[in-house]
Amino acid sequence: VRDAVLTPQSFGLEPLPFEALAAGVDAQANAMLLTEAVSDADSPRCSAALPNASVALVLAGVAIDLADGVEKAREAVRSGKAAQTLKELATWTS
Repeated sequence: VRDAVLTPQSFGLEPLPFEALAAGVDAQANAMLLTEAVSDADSPRCSAALPNASVALVLAGVAIDLADGVEKAREAVRSGKAAQTLKELATWTS
């Protein structure tokens, strides 16, 4: 375990405007924001989610570093795999 301060640049990303990080007003709005994040690789919502996905991929041993994790996560969005996984998860929890 080690302490670190991570910035968008740590992931090879640019800082985002606050609006890309703002939550929705209710659960339905948040669901729409999450759907956008996993469906549109070029959206600010996706860019906001990439650091968390990157860290998860590094911790799982799927990515070799944070930048690799971002690329793997972005590819999952571009290929439709991320959206499909969210759709499958939604059926388990309905």
